[in-house]
Amino acid sequence: MSLKSISSILSFDKKVSKVTSERSALIEQFVTKINIERIDTQFKPVLGRVIAVKTSHMSLKDLYYFWSVCLKSKSFGRTFFGSLKVKINNKKVNET
Repeated sequence: MSLKSISSILSFDKKVSKVTSERSALIEQFVTKINIERIDTQFKPVLGRVIAVKTSHMSLKDLYYFWSVCLKSKSFGRTFFGSLKVKINNKKVNET
């Protein structure tokens, strides 16, 4: 009886990219860059779906500009999530 190696039993396949458009390719770059920063931290890896939803209001041109802004910053992830944070005015809302 011969022993098989673990890698042949488990057969790890490389993750195949599901890029179908220019926008999804850019979102995949965002995900990769954010997840690299999250290694050895308390944060879990982010999914492409999360980034796609958070940037769904942006045009492709704005998304490229946002990419360049995040790349120039010290912390890509902090700039990304900080810039997309919703700001609420401290004004009291009149209820009727």
